[in-house]
Amino acid sequence: SATIASLTLSDLSGIDTMKDTLKSTVDNFVAELNKDDDPTYKQFSETQPLDDEQAYEMEHNVFANAYQQNGGKASENGQNAMTLMSSAPLSSSLDSLVNLLEDLANNFQFGDGKAAFDEAISYFTAIGDNPNNALNLLMSGIVKVMESTALFALDAARAVIATILDLIREVIESFKSALFAGWEIPVISPLYKFFTGKTLSIRLSQLCAYLIAIPTTLIYKLATHTAPFPDQAALDAYKNYVTVDWFKSKFGIPTTALVRFDSTLEKVVACISLAIYSGAMFVRIFSDALTGFFSATAVIPAGGQSNLPNGLNNYQKNWDADGKRNCGLVSVVLRYITTGTTAPWLIRSNVGAPSCPAGQPGFSGVIWLCQVVFGPTRGLFVTLFVPGGRPRVYTGEVTLALWGVANMVMVAWNYSDTPDKNTLVKLGLARALTNIIPGQVTRVAFLPDIQEATYFIPALIGEVLIVAGYFGSIGVAVSELVEIASS
Repeated sequence: SATIASLTLSDLSGIDTMKDTLKSTVDNFVAELNKDDDPTYKQFSETQPLDDEQAYEMEHNVFANAYQQNGGKASENGQNAMTLMSSAPLSSSLDSLVNLLEDLANNFQFGDGKAAFDEAISYFTAIGDNPNNALNLLMSGIVKVMESTALFALDAARAVIATILDLIREVIESFKSALFAGWEIPVISPLYKFFTGKTLSIRLSQLCAYLIAIPTTLIYKLATHTAPFPDQAALDAYKNYVTVDWFKSKFGIPTTALVRFDSTLEKVVACISLAIYSGAMFVRIFSDALTGFFSATAVIPAGGQSNLPNGLNNYQKNWDADGKRNCGLVSVVLRYITTGTTAPWLIRSNVGAPSCPAGQPGFSGVIWLCQVVFGPTRGLFVTLFVPGGRPRVYTGEVTLALWGVANMVMVAWNYSDTPDKNTLVKLGLARALTNIIPGQVTRVAFLPDIQEATYFIPALIGEVLIVAGYFGSIGVAVSELVEIASS
């Protein structure tokens, strides 16, 4: 959040630079046009020397030559300039133009755009006093209007960017608060406090870590016949290897420190990441199935009849709104973990920076970045800021399914265009699809208004797909782990 705040205050200075450059350019143009109190294009063209090519072009431009030599001596035919400017139709149109600009200026009582509008008004109102210079003053006024419009657009862009950054900061702060807030455990926490006088609570971050640690360790041991970190030295080596500079080098970003890649440690990083993914997917079988159940039962009336079995109906009634929201947060955190641990730079070598087209190693980075934004980050925003009940359920499940379709298409497209479809590429496709299809695409099966009439069969199908699909994704990830470890 501190980084976002610094972005809001400092990195938007580029807009000020654009505004200053724009103002300087327009002011220089108007100053050149009005040099020596003679605001005519004749004066401008006489004081600007031409190179040979420009001179040749001008010599063959009859209209330009005539205007340069005689523009200042032009006289009105029929009506003189003063009569023309005071004629009812033109005077009315000019008055309307001035009034419109004054209204616009009054609507923008701030910033550099207001000053540019005021200058435009001064040029337009001066036309009545200097009718012979009407064209020049009109041109200067129009240029100032364009300048003010651009300045207003830049100010608007600043406001939009600042608002988006503020929103991101708010989401991060809200997520951080939820992640480290203490949860009281019913029955156990009050008894513990009664006997010890101390508070017994658990944080969301701790809960997710505890849930994942056991299956992750077990899966890693079964696949490699060793513990993830057999001793403190192994843990220190891992922490010292996976650094910010290491990530930057993977992205192709220059670093101040020299980064050396070690093939042995690269294998360790990939294997541990896939083990954590497998452990988190095992826990997601329960968390995603539970959030799907809450979505499917979101519109059951408190005291009304339901086709849901009584045991399940009573179970969902025992969860209040805060409990369901916290369950959603657990699911979001686990989705962040499974997304983060399958970052292509962790589980594959030589991926490089995110890039196009499909089939190139960097395209997997593009897919991953989109997944971070439209997957768990989208879910986090919905969970924290969309009201509970139908609005949250439909917003969450429909947008997740739509992203799932797009995600599946991108993954299949990338696989189709990949020239070397080796074993790891095939396993990566299988792992992704067995995650995306039950975890994203088919979440529409949990929409609540289709459940009662169908006896909750769509929700039941969705739950079966989650269990079967997630176990399949775990199996594929373990196969990847074994393949990498033995390569």
